Amino acid sequence: MLKNLQQIFPDAQIRKDPLLDDNYECFFDSRSNQFIALPKDALTPKEKQLLKLMLEPMDRTPELMNYSVQQKQWYEFLFHNKKGSFSMDKRVRFIHFQINGKEEYGEYYEALQSLVQEGMVLVWTQKTSGVIIENESKDSLLQVDFQSMAEAFLTDFYIPMDFYIGRFYEMGEGLRSHFQREQTYFRLSKEWIPQEHIYTFEKSFPFVLMAFHGEKLLTILKEEFLDIFQDPDLLPTIKTFLENNSNLSFTAKTLYMHRNSLQYRIDKFIEKTSIDIKNFQGALAIYILCLYGENFLNHESV
Repeated sequence: MLKNLQQIFPDAQIRKDPLLDDNYECFFDSRSNQFIALPKDALTPKEKQLLKLMLEPMDRTPELMNYSVQQKQWYEFLFHNKKGSFSMDKRVRFIHFQINGKEEYGEYYEALQSLVQEGMVLVWTQKTSGVIIENESKDSLLQVDFQSMAEAFLTDFYIPMDFYIGRFYEMGEGLRSHFQREQTYFRLSKEWIPQEHIYTFEKSFPFVLMAFHGEKLLTILKEEFLDIFQDPDLLPTIKTFLENNSNLSFTAKTLYMHRNSLQYRIDKFIEKTSIDIKNFQGALAIYILCLYGENFLNHESV
């Protein structure tokens, strides 16, 4: 049927993915599992109404924007509590993004799609926001890569774009909680330091401490501590290292450890948590969790 429509409307485009351009009307054909995009100025009101009877209009809603199998699986997993048939052998992280511009996003939709490399899935959460889910690999993107993306977006479209680069997590039902916490951290970060455009756990954590109190704050501290210190035996090592101003030699002497053994433990901790405790922000966030963890473990052992 789409081929016949293309004969009637020569400027129509038959595509495997939707064309989210405000100059086009886009429809989905469930029989061929394809999309057809037609220029708005080429359609009369009656023709548009007739197409809506034959095809499914492609509205700008997350449910329809996430059209691929992987996008649908992740969207339903994150927002509708459905189980997903994902590979369990790799860790993943969430790279949250927010486009701070008008909602006419036909051009930059294509640009965003081009950012998605092998091992990534782009899931839309709203018209101008979403999350890129990235499998962990030796070629995982660095913070400087996202800085370049934000700068390129601003240069090409004159629209600022914000990223929150999440930590790597094991696959499982707990991923949903990690995602929701990071969404909260992202929102808080944009409120407290809007001049920044690249956010991380280390950068956001102080604002979480200032924004929440009582049971809500204790819940966040507990969740983060249990996730980061899955091996509680590491707590004294990391805390002593930070209290010694990240001095490896002095910490090794204090703990009666070989310097190389301590270096290995620190490097593994950074790799496992995706938090660099050798810089100030990472050290501050983890030291606060160390203080909380000591109190938590002492009460647990009572």
